[in-house]
Amino acid sequence: MRYIFILLFLFVCGLFNHYAFSKILQDTLWTRDLSNEGGVNHVGFINHDTQIAVSSESANVHIYDIQTGAEFFSKHLGSLKAVAEINGKDYLFLTIGDSLIQWDVASKQQVYFYTDIILKDSIHGLPRKKFIESVSVSPLLNIIAIGYRTDRLDIQDKSEFSINIYNIGNNNSIRSINNGYSDRVIVQFSPDEKYLATSVKGLGGYDVQLFDTKTWLYDVNNILYPQHNDLINGITFSPNANVLATGSQDGKVRIWDIQTKSLIDIPNIDCLNIGDIIFSNLKSILIFGSSYFLNGNILGKITFYDLVKKNIIQELNKDYDYDGGIVCIDRLDRYLVCSGYGNIKVLKADSLTNSVIINKKDVESEIFPNPTTNHIKLDLNKNYVCYSFKIFDLNGKMISEEKQIQSYIFDNSFEYNMSSFKQGIYFLSLETSKGVITYKIVKEQ
Repeated sequence: MRYIFILLFLFVCGLFNHYAFSKILQDTLWTRDLSNEGGVNHVGFINHDTQIAVSSESANVHIYDIQTGAEFFSKHLGSLKAVAEINGKDYLFLTIGDSLIQWDVASKQQVYFYTDIILKDSIHGLPRKKFIESVSVSPLLNIIAIGYRTDRLDIQDKSEFSINIYNIGNNNSIRSINNGYSDRVIVQFSPDEKYLATSVKGLGGYDVQLFDTKTWLYDVNNILYPQHNDLINGITFSPNANVLATGSQDGKVRIWDIQTKSLIDIPNIDCLNIGDIIFSNLKSILIFGSSYFLNGNILGKITFYDLVKKNIIQELNKDYDYDGGIVCIDRLDRYLVCSGYGNIKVLKADSLTNSVIINKKDVESEIFPNPTTNHIKLDLNKNYVCYSFKIFDLNGKMISEEKQIQSYIFDNSFEYNMSSFKQGIYFLSLETSKGVITYKIVKEQ
């Protein structure tokens, strides 16, 4: 009986997957004009994804309600580089010159300050100027990775790149990685925090180097080939950390299998330049901003790419006035935030959540309710905070939703009574501090 259900599940997934994702809504909830501040620099979700923090090129930070666009906060703080939830609290990581500030969202106060004292002004007497280009935070490992560009002021167009690792809340760098001479450095921890990915200028092109966070040793086998032909603008991991994707100024997106370190896809797209790049939390969609050439003009668009079928689901183009730079999505795929020529735009993406069809590779594990009690029980990672859950049927229809999840958690385990559910296959989606985790439930009686 179990195998009949599994075969039915695979058939329906193949039938409905493209249909469900093709209904991505394009409704603009609200827009804010930041052109007088030079446009948008960075965006991140805060307060359980009910608000967004936005920094402008003028280093002003704004906090908006995600649904209405109402502004709660505005102040000149610095350039936003990362947003992270640490021990249940939200922090903004902002740069001022060569230093990094950790800012508490709740108290609206600076709590920590990180700066590279040794390399701040000069090395071996050579005049230098240092800039922070990228920041990634690992709450589980309690560390921050900061990618620096150091310009030699005595030699024009001569820059060196390095990555410093700090313990959160400690200004002493615990490790430094020399990234050599390059043009840009990007740092990004994988969701399982096993790897730190960084962009590297190699021989004849631009590579992605993976560093094992246990050893931090350079390993030529952890370089992802083939190379991009121009600067890498974005690095992103799938929520299950099995896939990595990059976007480059060469107009290409490359997708790798992390376990085998092999290239698995180069989407067939017509772009001049790839900007920001992210995975949907439904795990089988890649979203990226890009620029393209049309009738003598350079325009921007947002592309939704199906990783399973390897085709473009939808493109939001010039009619929606996107610059192809910044894209950001919340943990439940309800809101898509993007930049548009000095504006910040928030779009509805409800159909990504309301019509969930999960590919079999995206499911964390298969659950069978206890035949006597009809209860399901999941052991939870103690490092994750659980916010809510939803249960969907095989067609993607939401059967149950609970936003107050604590009444279902006992001794760090999630328990739920499936007695009222008919025989069949269901999907349980837990919203956690690490994103949405999906389980397949097989109810045999």
